[in-house]
Amino acid sequence: WNFENIADVNGEWKLYWNQLLTSTQVGDNFVYQQVPGKWNETIWENQPVGASGYGTYHVKILLPESSQGKRMGIKIGYIN
Repeated sequence: WNFENIADVNGEWKLYWNQLLTSTQVGDNFVYQQVPGKWNETIWENQPVGASGYGTYHVKILLPESSQGKRMGIKIGYIN
């Protein structure tokens, strides 16, 4: 991929529901969530989470060595 342009990172991300975590705190207590997408119907502990709440999304993006030291970011669209 030419990283001078925008790259999509759509797909399954880990969602840690009702948890605010750093990258070193993530563990095994997650569900996969489609991104972009709504978490409204995501099932957590046998219950749908609904529209309100909070959580941590986690995804690992593998980059080429040539990107080392370059500034990159993630653009997040509108969130209700």
